[in-house]
Amino acid sequence: MNKKRSNEVLSELPALNPKLAYRLLWERDTERAERATHISAVKSTRKIGSTITGLVEGNHRPFYKCSIELAPQSNDTTNKSESPAAKKRSNVKTTTRKAKKSDFSSYISDYSCNCPDWGDPCKHVGALLLCFAKHPDRFQEVPSISSLLKGCKKSDLEELILSLSETSKVRDQIYTYFGYISDGDEDDFNESDSEDESEERDSYY
Repeated sequence: MNKKRSNEVLSELPALNPKLAYRLLWERDTERAERATHISAVKSTRKIGSTITGLVEGNHRPFYKCSIELAPQSNDTTNKSESPAAKKRSNVKTTTRKAKKSDFSSYISDYSCNCPDWGDPCKHVGALLLCFAKHPDRFQEVPSISSLLKGCKKSDLEELILSLSETSKVRDQIYTYFGYISDGDEDDFNESDSEDESEERDSYY
C-alpha cells in the first residue's frame, strides 16, 4: 500500500467520539464496557492504515497488546441530474443504511488482544477504542509494511528475514511457505502454545 492509498483509507475511517464508542461497547458487553472506562494507561498507540494498535494496562501483566481494525465508511454521493423521485428514494436508502451503523460490527472489522479474557471484546480492546475516540492525535501514523518493503534493497530484505528467522515461530512459517513443513505439522506446534494459553485463562478466573 503506497502512501497515497494509505491516506485515502484514513480519510474514510469512521468519525468516532467518546459517546459513540462507549455505546458501541455497551451494546456488545455492558460489564466490560464499564471496566474499560476505568483503564487509564494506554501507550505506544499507533495507526496503520485502518488499524489502530496499542499497549493497554492489565491485571496479570503490566500491559497487553491490542489491535483494532476499523471499518472504512463510504460516503454517499447523490447525482444532481437525478429526478426528485430518484433523489427521494436515494435519501430513504441512505437513512436506512446510517441507522444500521449503530451496530458494533459496522464500525469494527476485527480486533485482537493477547489477554486471557474471552470477552467479545475484552475490556482492553474497549479501552483502546475509547482512547482513540478521545485522543486520535495521540496515535502515531505508521506506514504499512508493504510500503516499507517496496523501498528496501534485496540485500536489506535478506538481512531482515534472517534476523526474523531467529524466532522459532517465524522460522516455522518460512519453512511452511517453502513446503518443508506441512500445515498439519504447523498446527501441532501451535497446539502446544494454545494449551499454555488455556492454562493461563484458567488461572485468570
